[in-house]
Amino acid sequence: MNRATRTLAIAASALLLAQGAFALDFGFDLSNLAGLNNGEEFDWYTDHKETGWVTVPFNEDGTASLAIEGSLYAAKPVGTDGYTWFADLDLLRVRFVPYSSAGARLGMSVGRLPESDVTGFILGQTVDGVEANGVFSFGNMDFFAGYTGLLNTRKGGSIMTNDDQLDNSDHSDDVYGLGSQHAIGKVTLQVPEAFGSVDVIVEALGEYDMRRFLDSGYTSTADLVFGTLAFSAPLGEMAFGTLSGTWQSGVKEENDALGSSNSILATARVDMFPTAKNQVFGQVIYTPLENDFFDVFTPISYQSLGTLYSRNFSNLLRASAGWNFNPYDWVNLDVGGKVFMVGATNDAYPDFYNGSEFNAGATVKTTSDLKFRLDSYFWVPADGTMELQASLKAIFSF
Repeated sequence: MNRATRTLAIAASALLLAQGAFALDFGFDLSNLAGLNNGEEFDWYTDHKETGWVTVPFNEDGTASLAIEGSLYAAKPVGTDGYTWFADLDLLRVRFVPYSSAGARLGMSVGRLPESDVTGFILGQTVDGVEANGVFSFGNMDFFAGYTGLLNTRKGGSIMTNDDQLDNSDHSDDVYGLGSQHAIGKVTLQVPEAFGSVDVIVEALGEYDMRRFLDSGYTSTADLVFGTLAFSAPLGEMAFGTLSGTWQSGVKEENDALGSSNSILATARVDMFPTAKNQVFGQVIYTPLENDFFDVFTPISYQSLGTLYSRNFSNLLRASAGWNFNPYDWVNLDVGGKVFMVGATNDAYPDFYNGSEFNAGATVKTTSDLKFRLDSYFWVPADGTMELQASLKAIFSF
């Protein structure tokens, strides 16, 4: 028996032993989506995903476990003639608790982990790395360090430079193509009820472009840090508010030309719960106009500001609102809208108002294993042609 075969046998034996000692949880999800888009030309699109997952607990209380999730994807995007397909390891996480006492608790996770930042606009993807979560008497602290270079570029999400864009397009037909190469670090401190009923969150997030060491033919890099201060508090008995400000700083290099990259992101959000089955929210986000000091705000993970809206965070003022209604256990309804404006007008942005995007959707659970999701989107530009998009997704789990 060679080393590889012996290693697989040991791993399989460990899984079987774990299954025998504790409850093994596993499943399979199948989703199929078909949709229509009436933009510049009428076209159809489709998206299919098959996902298998398993969770192996290592102890009775569930504080130590192994979770694995992998998927096969097939899609025909708008504007293309054929299907493309790829595979991805969506999750590989070993979780354990190395220390726990009456006054403190430290949890650890290692592997391919889902990561996000406090604003939800800078980091939102899986990253290979290690995470520590501490609960202390003064508050909660989170630490993460990871690397994106082993992710499938079709799902990696870190598209910050022209070279990252080229990676994504060059591997658009690969089953598993490696993409952007960024080292990421994050530290978050949350102090509940720091003053009165107000929670305070301080977060430092940064990325360093490793392409300069791993790709001799690189032409562009980005090394950025983000500092965020956020406040959240209840607003009466049925509402909750969040206010955050983020400072971006760092340098970008393009064809041997270095330049500083400073910008800000300001967000304000209110969530209201008038009844147990209703949620209403409103949000405003703002980024400044590029000038001699401010650069375009550049998230680590690609962020779509709207389903049909195509601009980035450049000189952005977006107001959004939505309503979620769950009248019965088997149905959920939602409607929403986003209004896109600019923070300041100039020759490049002569119009303050860009357009509005509206959405309406419903999720219907027909059985315990099958549910359907209907989505519709409407883009109404200030100048141009209205765009419509609608899709129906079936999700089967067993």
